[in-house]
Amino acid sequence: MNRAFDSPPSGIQQLPKIDLHRHLLGSARIKTLWELSKRNGVATGHGSLQSLTRALVHESAASDLSEYIRPWMLFREIVQRPEDIRRIAKEAAEDARLDGVLYVEFRSSLTGLPITEGGLPQTLIPSSDYLQSIQDGFAQVTNIDCRLIASVPRHVVGAAPASLMEKYADKFYCTVKRFSQLVVGVDLTGVERGWPNSLFRDVFGEARALGLPITIHAGETEDPEHIWVAIDDLGATRIGHGTTAPSDSGLVSELIRRNIVLEVCPTSGWLTGSLKNPSRHPIINCAAPIPYVICSDNPTVNGTTLSRELYLAAQIARAQASSFITSQYQLASQAAFSTLAEAPLNS
Repeated sequence: MNRAFDSPPSGIQQLPKIDLHRHLLGSARIKTLWELSKRNGVATGHGSLQSLTRALVHESAASDLSEYIRPWMLFREIVQRPEDIRRIAKEAAEDARLDGVLYVEFRSSLTGLPITEGGLPQTLIPSSDYLQSIQDGFAQVTNIDCRLIASVPRHVVGAAPASLMEKYADKFYCTVKRFSQLVVGVDLTGVERGWPNSLFRDVFGEARALGLPITIHAGETEDPEHIWVAIDDLGATRIGHGTTAPSDSGLVSELIRRNIVLEVCPTSGWLTGSLKNPSRHPIINCAAPIPYVICSDNPTVNGTTLSRELYLAAQIARAQASSFITSQYQLASQAAFSTLAEAPLNS
């Protein structure tokens, strides 16, 4: 894709912003990952910072979502200790603040739970240590409010037998409850194909029982039925991506009626291959007023910023950039899982 036409003009960075869909590891600085790989003795297969950058940053569209998320295999190998994730959290908060973000809901799956991803090093960090490190990292950065959405990874939990899935859910929510000041909601991530939302009814039933807000990655690359299940069976009040929603007029009407907000990430849509035309987006250009907020998703992996995503979206919507960004700020503050997101309006 052409990255030249959509570079935001100077001044856009200074406008206040809110980001509600931003993966923590997808925000890690490449230089930091390079240094951690050397310190932790991780053989990444990349002999230079430049080579690692090429492996982690997408410059063109992936063949599918599975290819797009391959960098997370390296992330999980490199990040091995609580101090690693503390540093990543601090730097991710700093980078967001430099881009004018005043409130952000990062998201990450938890480590050290009963079902782990093949015993990779990161999974050895106890979940409580993992969350405490993230909280400590965020606390080192001023003038920004950073919260976390705890994610359930489809391909890990969905492959487990029912007994292990139940054990995972118990540990997951036990940990989340202990960090109620940090964790503001829960999420379901990963490739939809092969791991339908219906597999996770019981897992997210516990979130509903606890009153935890829910957002689900749905309709990113698959049909609108995945979104229906997310909102009807899993209790989602926000949807990650939801790119295919406009193809179902009944779903569009329901999203509007319930005010279910779609977290739209333009660059991710093109890099995952779900969008073909960089000058259009099915949600932004939908004739019906589907509620949506523009988000960055993975600033490092996508080579982007929230300023850039908002500027792209304004171009697609043929709107004046500053007024579009101001409107998005208001919408995002209302859709945020923490009421504190409204505080920057008065600061």
